[in-house]
Order: sequence, then structure tokens, then C-alpha cells
Amino acid sequence: MSAGPPTASLALPGAPAPWRSDVMLFAGTLLVLLAWFVGPFGVYDLYEYAQDAEALWLGGRWDMRLEHLGPRGEVYSRFSIGLPILSGPFVLLGAGLERLSGGAFPQRWLMALMSPLASAGAAVALAGIARALR
Repeated sequence: MSAGPPTASLALPGAPAPWRSDVMLFAGTLLVLLAWFVGPFGVYDLYEYAQDAEALWLGGRWDMRLEHLGPRGEVYSRFSIGLPILSGPFVLLGAGLERLSGGAFPQRWLMALMSPLASAGAAVALAGIARALR
């Protein structure tokens, strides 16, 4: 007989350990996101995002207005707010890694992984929150 009250387990019978399901969720989400980046539009979006992020963080270019005006003389900005701003640490780490490796590790590799890694990490964090709220 146990001295204390019985404890309820949150795990379902036969379910994998939470860390295993987190690893599977992270890997699956990462593979799906990496598959989305294959093709002309995914690669082109990554290229544009990389150029914007490098101009912002390495070049100090906060003003991303287009050179040509709109049809009625409007000024448009080519700056996308989200990823280039959030990826600052990845841009700076990538530039440092490229410098330290003598160019063997291009800076855009690390920067290109920012979006899939952050998204897969967010999926795992949300799954952990859902488990805690259950």
C-alpha cells in the first residue's frame, strides 16, 4: 500500500514519452517547412528575405524605398517587417561564422535556416503548452 494519495498520469496508455513526441513533431514540421522552400517561389522568397536582412543588419540600410515611383508618383517600400528584423541574430552569427571559417560556411546558410527552425520550435512549444493545459 502506498502512503500518499494516488497521482493521476497525464500520459495516455501506449503513448510515447513527451520528449519523443516533441522530437517527432519538430522533425516533421521542419521537413514540411523545408519542402515548402523548394521551388521557384520558396527559393525566391528566401533570396529576397536574405537580401533585406543583410541590407538591414550588415549594411545598416533602414530605408528600403524602391527607386522607381508608383503609377501616380507614390513611394513604395520594399522592406518586409517580419523575418528581416527577427533574423538579426542569425544574420550576425552567420556573418561571424563565415568570417571565422574563411568563407567555408556561407552566412546565408544559417540565415536561411532561421524560419524553418523557429517555426518548428514554435510548434513544439505550442504542443508543450497544450500538454500542460490538458
